[in-house]
Amino acid sequence: MSRSRSKRTGPAREPTASPPSAVRSKRGYQRREAILDAATAEFLQKGYQGASLRAIVAAAGGSSRTLYQQFGDKAGLFRAIVARLEAGVAGLTVPDARSGRPMEEELFEIGLSYLTSFLKPEPLAFFRMMVAESATRPEIPVLVWGATHKVFVSKLASYLREKGAQDGFHMEDPGLAALQFIEASKAALHLEMLFTGVEPGLEELVRHVRLAVRMFLQGAPIAGGGRGAPQTSRV
Repeated sequence: MSRSRSKRTGPAREPTASPPSAVRSKRGYQRREAILDAATAEFLQKGYQGASLRAIVAAAGGSSRTLYQQFGDKAGLFRAIVARLEAGVAGLTVPDARSGRPMEEELFEIGLSYLTSFLKPEPLAFFRMMVAESATRPEIPVLVWGATHKVFVSKLASYLREKGAQDGFHMEDPGLAALQFIEASKAALHLEMLFTGVEPGLEELVRHVRLAVRMFLQGAPIAGGGRGAPQTSRV
């Protein structure tokens, strides 16, 4: 007599675990981020010269071998921190110049995005570090400034070019215009927060950006020698 196969009545099978490579990859990413977090705190507290790789490893966990394998040395670790900063700045959104919306509205969004991102304790701590290290290690401010402020200014300059092409005007120097708009938006807020440590409220940021937008549009140089504001609306 043949033996019939009985059906399984037990609990359903659990989902299979992630493959070992995926687990290692996730763990590796988490370990890398932990090192970068600890290194950021160490560099900002003690400066580049005073930062200790041993202290970073102690704070992050793991081993010195892992740190050297992933970053090479102190300079490589600092470059990785700056690269992470740059990725964050590059991720800041700028409105689509082809949206058809008034330029005044879009510039307001850009200016407010800049201030709410850069007028924070950590970006200001990096600014202090740049100033402190500039005399002995001039490559540090160049590296940090190029990865943060200049990246955002470049994004804004690209927007101004595209907006001009879309709306039928040509700005003589979009890069300089972008820089001047950013500087007008933050005005003295940047220095005030550096000196006092008091973070400005949203209402104050909005007031600064609104005025900067209006001043910018009234005085933005348009090719051909004329000055005029592109399409605007009340913000």
